[in-house]
Amino acid sequence: MEQTSIAAALETRYPSARLAEEFRQARTDGLLRFVSREPLHTQAVRAAWLVIAERVLGGERLPTPAPPDSLLADAAEAARVISRLRAVIRYAALREQAFPERLEARLCIDAIIADPWSTDELRRAAEHALADMETTGSRWLASLPAAAALSLRDNPVVLVMDGVSADLWLANAESLTRAAPGARWEWLRLDGNVATPDSLALQLGIEGDPLDVLAANGIPYVQLSGREENLAAALSGGLSAARSPGQAAVARIALVDRAAHRGELRLGAMAEALASLLEQRLAEVVSLCQSEGKPLVLTADHGLSLVGGRLTHGGGGVYERAICRITWRSARKQS
Repeated sequence: MEQTSIAAALETRYPSARLAEEFRQARTDGLLRFVSREPLHTQAVRAAWLVIAERVLGGERLPTPAPPDSLLADAAEAARVISRLRAVIRYAALREQAFPERLEARLCIDAIIADPWSTDELRRAAEHALADMETTGSRWLASLPAAAALSLRDNPVVLVMDGVSADLWLANAESLTRAAPGARWEWLRLDGNVATPDSLALQLGIEGDPLDVLAANGIPYVQLSGREENLAAALSGGLSAARSPGQAAVARIALVDRAAHRGELRLGAMAEALASLLEQRLAEVVSLCQSEGKPLVLTADHGLSLVGGRLTHGGGGVYERAICRITWRSARKQS
């Protein structure tokens, strides 16, 4: 008998809707064990996971869980169940963290919202949990120093990641440190309009349209997709005019923001795309800047809010206004 047929027969004999009533009376640690160990009744596993997720989103703390697992006979379905458990367990852990680390929990919330197993009721609970976190996060945001203009005295290369929110930086903190250690991290508050031209003008300390002002001052401004096979070479070619002392250079990478506007990627996929970019390309860019005696500043123009299942900006809020600024200092000074 095929696995799907067995699962269907179990659903007929032991309806998950009826089991859900029993699950609501059970302890959460018992439900976690059931989800991890049940080999055949897929719909019962779903019903138990829904109860766990609802409780966690409602604020329940989890007992110290075993690593996520699933014994479902269908290997592909088992892998998806492990991902679902991982999202709930990770959310519960991150919710207990201080800011900014707590902001990474939005990745888990988005995974739950997008999950085909989620009900409309669970999605509403996830959106409510996100709204609560944003409200609490706004108080942390208010405590941050305003994003003042970067100093251009040391001829930095400013690499602007368009639309990269705090949760994406945090999810990639280990990858970033591993790829290019020795950076200084700062969290800053973006004031004013949440838009690329306004943010660039503010962070670069210029008035007027950034492209026009940079061009008028002979400061190269390069726009990249983030998908270049050799990012350092593309950056070096575009910034070749910036090699005179005292001259800064700016590059903007549109990988995340473009995907958000086109609706191509969810947050989890954006985090993976950013991880790939950082792990494969960042070290060579840092080396390029250090070989030329230039500091490298990696930052964002703004972040993105998750509204109605879509990523957008312009409304403000902690995910749009919390700016991460990461700096690698040059090992040598320019002559």
